Amino acid sequence: MFLTWEAAFCGTNANAIKDAQRQAANFNETGDSGTFTPGTSADSRFARSIANSVRWNTLP
Repeated sequence: MFLTWEAAFCGTNANAIKDAQRQAANFNETGDSGTFTPGTSADSRFARSIANSVRWNTLP
């Protein structure tokens, strides 16, 4: 799946690029609704609140 999307994005076929974009967006939007280890969905707000933003926002 990911390799197919990558190939489409690296190609020149506009329809393939649009299809890959739509499929990837659908995957991203529905991928967090299922139950997985540890059994809860991701919480991006909490993750951002505990992230060390100073470290991540500084270029080496």
